[in-house]
Amino acid sequence: MKHLSRTIGLFGLGLLTACAALATDYKITRIDPNGSTSTNFLDINNLGQIVGQSLVSEQDEYRAFILQNGQYSYLNGPSGALGVGAFGISDNGAVVGNYYTNRDTSSGSNLLGPSHGFIYAGGAYTTMAIEGAYNTLLGGISPDGRYVSGTYDYGDADGIQGSQGFIFDRLTNTRTFVGAYQAGVYSSLRGINNLGQVAGWDLVVDADAGTSRRQAFLYDIHSGTSTPLVFSGLSQTRLTDINDNGLMLGYARGASSPLNPFVGSPGSFQELLIEGANMTFGGGINNANDVVGFYTDALGINHGFIATTVPEPQTWALFLAGAGLLMRRRRAH
Repeated sequence: MKHLSRTIGLFGLGLLTACAALATDYKITRIDPNGSTSTNFLDINNLGQIVGQSLVSEQDEYRAFILQNGQYSYLNGPSGALGVGAFGISDNGAVVGNYYTNRDTSSGSNLLGPSHGFIYAGGAYTTMAIEGAYNTLLGGISPDGRYVSGTYDYGDADGIQGSQGFIFDRLTNTRTFVGAYQAGVYSSLRGINNLGQVAGWDLVVDADAGTSRRQAFLYDIHSGTSTPLVFSGLSQTRLTDINDNGLMLGYARGASSPLNPFVGSPGSFQELLIEGANMTFGGGINNANDVVGFYTDALGINHGFIATTVPEPQTWALFLAGAGLLMRRRRAH
């Protein structure tokens, strides 16, 4: 198993240096909307459109956005929404996420919810709430827009006891539940590729022992099976996305920091380490292997980033050699 990492340095407001690990180098750029005090990048599609959520101030609610070619389009959410988060975007521009309609500030608390899921397509919102659930979140959508992943939590008068994932098929209008429905198990489903593979993880809590662990898994929509995944050297692993090339994205605890993103597969992966970040979260990956996510700085402020692949030195050498040959051939004519 190969596992490499290199710290990425932060320069000024926007740029991070390239990171070389395994066979892929990344140039990482920090991007924050004007006036934002907190930014989360959560997914990127194959057209390079990015979705996420941001805060303008601590008093304001979360705003969902679509970022394309440097321009932000904000989503107000369904009627009655106070705050909105966008977690996934398909190649045809359909966006999934969640919204909340209530903020409870009693007794000094600041609780948001309950929340419901939404699909935004063709300029209209379709809402989704699992019957009996306190929160419903739509966490991912396949590039072709057919499949949507989601998670809902369940409980009783004593509070939330667990959560379960589900897949919604927009073509057949059917829902399939995933994972165990049992107290102490909190399942999350996120990104989906065109092969019907879904990234996710379980949080298993043992209240008696006072322990908890996270287990990454890959769910196959067509076979209905889940495969646990182990990334050597990492713990508390969350798997957030997988592209059509089979490249996986997630975040976990490593040897050097509390939380960092990783890219690859269980047999060969690399961590993305941002210098000065307290924690870094992986959001989404597209078929160009571009990664989006966010990190928390020393002041507790979240910043969005995009990591784009850059040619390796030998690739540049081949490109330049080919360009030189082409120039010589053109001159010969």
